[in-house]
Amino acid sequence: MPSATVSAAKFTVVSATGTYLIYSLNGNISLAATATTLRGTAQLNGVLRVAVLTNTAHESTLDIYAPTYATAVNTDYTFSGDSATVTFTYTVTGTAANLLILTYPHHR
Repeated sequence: MPSATVSAAKFTVVSATGTYLIYSLNGNISLAATATTLRGTAQLNGVLRVAVLTNTAHESTLDIYAPTYATAVNTDYTFSGDSATVTFTYTVTGTAANLLILTYPHHR
């Protein structure tokens, strides 16, 4: 089975389940790939971010926001009559204004 080893800080992985972007936020890493596996060639001491790329037009946006990620979250609740508000406050590595995370409608 053919294989390849590639060193980079960003990888695009295409599989039967979709296209994924892998970002190494601490510089280049080496990944070895076959038709069915992807593995690091050395221990990683750093941060990886993985995103599903459902539309190629979104790749440049994901590139911009990849270096910023949440490391913790605090929640606060307020109640008024029949309404409630939940507030999420994130601790962020990177530029807080560039935090891009998945939320579900009930988180907004």
